[in-house]
Amino acid sequence: MRAAAAALVLCLAGPAVAAPPVPPAECPSGMRRSWTTLCDAANRGEPAALVTLGAWRVLGINGPRDPAEGERLIALAAAEGHVRARYALGVLLARRDPEAARRHWRAAGAQGCLGAAIMLLREEAADGVVAEEALHARVAALATEPAARRDDWVALARLLDQAGMTEQGAALRRDGAARQDALMDHVFRARNVATSGQIPQAIAVLEQARAARLDARTRFELDRDLAELHRRLGDRERAAAAAIAALEALRAAPCVVPFDGTQEFELLELLAGRR
Repeated sequence: MRAAAAALVLCLAGPAVAAPPVPPAECPSGMRRSWTTLCDAANRGEPAALVTLGAWRVLGINGPRDPAEGERLIALAAAEGHVRARYALGVLLARRDPEAARRHWRAAGAQGCLGAAIMLLREEAADGVVAEEALHARVAALATEPAARRDDWVALARLLDQAGMTEQGAALRRDGAARQDALMDHVFRARNVATSGQIPQAIAVLEQARAARLDARTRFELDRDLAELHRRLGDRERAAAAAIAALEALRAAPCVVPFDGTQEFELLELLAGRR
């Protein structure tokens, strides 16, 4: 188990890179030990840490807001091919340099980032470079991706609406809502049970939910929650197994975690024995 965990940590963190050719990030004082660990990893040039710390600087999380510094750190990770960094950099560049943003989204989409593929399609549809028939085909393909969930279906349905295909858009919304609502009932029930302190019962509910057909993000969230609940029970082996499953879901759909990447880092910390 430990060997598998170590291998997965290395795979997700990406290859070590040379020291950045610009001043390193400043690690704020008074941070939680795990956040200091992340800041140190960013200064070693680890892409997963660079993109997370960069997002914190852009958003003003765990330190002062510094969009320019945040973009610099994310760009370093994107240069190493980190998929979420490419997606994030596209978002940051969208207004200032649309063509560069599309290049990053195209690269991230090719690496399995559904959000980047949707952003690229939206921009191309707005410019009229995608014919109606091709737009419908691409929307249908993206809607069936393992990572697709309600927010994605809504965005894709809006593209169909804008192209005058309102019936197809409405059908996509109905299908997405039905699939998501049935699943989220399990998730919310499990979280309510866990909040009341009934951790074994919450684990049972989450395990039941895992038997359903899950999109990648929900699978990631369920396994992340299972890892945390097993950790709270002191079962490190099951916690590690659930953390590995969550990170494997992330590998299958690499842009499913929130922009700041905090949840991914916490799982890596758990596997490293630092939580």
